Amino acid sequence: MRTKAISAAAAIAALLSAGVEAANITSVVVTATPADYTGTCPVTITFKAAVTLDGPGQVKYKWLRSDGATDTLVHPPLTFTGPSTLYATTTWQLGATVPAFQPFNGWEKIALTLGNVNKVSDPAKFKIFCKKPDMIPGDGQGKPDLIPAMRNPMDGWVEVRNLGTAAAVSSKLLIKCAKVGSTDGGGCADLPPATSVAAPWHIVPGGVELDIPILAPATGYPATAPFWGTLVWKPGKYVFTAVADYTNLVAESNEGNNTATSTLSK
Repeated sequence: MRTKAISAAAAIAALLSAGVEAANITSVVVTATPADYTGTCPVTITFKAAVTLDGPGQVKYKWLRSDGATDTLVHPPLTFTGPSTLYATTTWQLGATVPAFQPFNGWEKIALTLGNVNKVSDPAKFKIFCKKPDMIPGDGQGKPDLIPAMRNPMDGWVEVRNLGTAAAVSSKLLIKCAKVGSTDGGGCADLPPATSVAAPWHIVPGGVELDIPILAPATGYPATAPFWGTLVWKPGKYVFTAVADYTNLVAESNEGNNTATSTLSK
């Protein structure tokens, strides 16, 4: 006698009707590959979500992106016939052929629905630095190329990245601040006393200095000012300027891209 195959959905319904306790989402982890990319763009980032249930159930899901884009696709639900881990993937292609942003920091999350239970994963963060095609390894320059980066609005985070094809010796980054409308180029929050700030940060005339270590090609040095949260800002708009290798210690292939700006409104 031939028996009719039972679908996964029907099997789940049968288990639940038999009194099997409803499943729980015990784990959801999303990873981004590559998570830190330097090279020519556009680049495709692949996100993989590992979803674990402790029993049978169907999980509906949608993806959430840091740029606010809406996931309009109808994804087949993840169907669990028992305790196990299933996977969902998506991709995000971004970055112009000619650098439009350096760096770009983004993330994706996955939002899950199991019955009446909703759960959102932690973000899978990634970072990309777009390089011009003539700057990829093998271009014969054999020199470092340092660029600074800050988030907008400014939150105390900075990074110096070596986009060149050779290591950069230790250098210094200068961060300056000016309040829009200020006649003397200042007007920013009062910095802490120089004696209260420890290396690699330094309070110097004209701003804040950060020691940058030796940087191999395609590597960066990120840091957040430890005193940022203590600064008091009056209402207004502030402009920050970061200058990589401002003391000219590094012989670079491109000396024209050592400055980045960011703003903060209060």
